[in-house]
Amino acid sequence: MSLPIIDSETEYDDDHIHTVLETEEEVQNGLMHRSRPSTERRSSFPQELVLPRQRPPILLLTVFDDGSETGELIRIRSPRFIIGRSAGHLRVGIDRQISSRHVKISHSPDRSGTGWVLSDLNSRHGTFIRIKKSAMTVQTDFFVGGCLYRFLPGNQHTRIMPRPINGETPVSVTAGLEPSESGSSSAVLCELRGKAEGNRLVLTQHEYWLGPDSVIHFGSDNDPQHIERSIRLYRDPRGIWNIDHNGSRSGLWRRMKRIPVDGAIQFRIGEQFFSLKPA
Repeated sequence: MSLPIIDSETEYDDDHIHTVLETEEEVQNGLMHRSRPSTERRSSFPQELVLPRQRPPILLLTVFDDGSETGELIRIRSPRFIIGRSAGHLRVGIDRQISSRHVKISHSPDRSGTGWVLSDLNSRHGTFIRIKKSAMTVQTDFFVGGCLYRFLPGNQHTRIMPRPINGETPVSVTAGLEPSESGSSSAVLCELRGKAEGNRLVLTQHEYWLGPDSVIHFGSDNDPQHIERSIRLYRDPRGIWNIDHNGSRSGLWRRMKRIPVDGAIQFRIGEQFFSLKPA
């Protein structure tokens, strides 16, 4: 079952209400087939005798090897665990996109669920969570394959200069944004290239697909991580923009500040990938 992230008391990040994460089964099956029952061998020892009752569950952190679905397994038993480039309990010193202290895994007995939370430590390049779908009511950064995008809702941008997409300037890219009759301007999707902004597209239609054969085609055809029509960007009847992952191996990753660890999640910092789940 997918895990909805609902924040009714701003305990977590307001910006990420109604974000649904991908489950382990969905990630493994690429959202192309139904999840199958686990064939993992179970211990014959009575489960009710080994599950903790007074303390929170320990967390299992997997540090994925490059291009692999396996990697180093770390059991987190302390209430605070830091991952960074030059400081913390786990260091990835060869990745310059990882801040010195990038992300924190912590436990608070006052929180609901397991009490475990993954928090970005105001890192420069952010922490990205693998998701299935999400509403986008604020500025939103997300990865698709090897491309990083930024969504800007209306009234959060002042001027958009014309930039070519696929060598041509589409009619939806303008030299400036004029407010609509309701006083709000159109949303914008732009490509991020390091510190600079690349292609920009004013979203005038109700639906877009991201991929080489789609209206929105940022990035290179030679990018092995680039997918075809697996990410849908659309405006619902309420006028809210949403993004859906329609199935791909590389997935959809959204920048998030804090997320409860009540089930299995996958996250990335820099170019290093991780999974985290209660034991």
